[in-house]
Amino acid sequence: MNAIDSFRIARPLHSINDIKNYYDSCLNAIDNYHSRTGNKDFTSCFLGWKDKDIVAQSLKLKRELSSECSLMVVANIESLFRIDSYARIEFRFKGKIHDNVKKLLLRKKSIGRVNIDDLIDVWKQEFLHEAQLFRDLNLAFMFRNWFAHGRYWHLSDSVEKHFDFTSVYLLRQSIVDVLGSTLVTIDNGSAHHLK
Repeated sequence: MNAIDSFRIARPLHSINDIKNYYDSCLNAIDNYHSRTGNKDFTSCFLGWKDKDIVAQSLKLKRELSSECSLMVVANIESLFRIDSYARIEFRFKGKIHDNVKKLLLRKKSIGRVNIDDLIDVWKQEFLHEAQLFRDLNLAFMFRNWFAHGRYWHLSDSVEKHFDFTSVYLLRQSIVDVLGSTLVTIDNGSAHHLK
């Protein structure tokens, strides 16, 4: 199938642990930099600053870090579904998800051209009892689109308040917990279920 032949999985992918370690390291760096005890150059770095302005800058940097790392996690979530699609076709998995993914690929001619919302819809049909998980997933992709395309429009409060690094990280964990025994991944040239 041409949709498979034109798709190559990049290696190495950032693992969820890599993203979490990056987030934790940067968060610690922000805290230390804005701390009188953690930053030996604190006085010269913040000469003339009011305490409230130092705290405000720290919070602003933490919010930006949270958004940046949330975006990385949402990209990781998307990769779970796209790699699953590739593996299902390449390794000829059977079942309703496989059949529906194959129909999508035949129409779009490439995994990269399949809209992620369409892929998620395939999974929604199979896991109707997990409606809240898929609502959260749709909100995550709305957040990602808002973030990636310039953040120039007002994001609805239901999306903005819903997403920080911790909530997106936990969403990814929920996806693995609920769908992991069905999601297919590839390691060392062989396909297997995520958990």
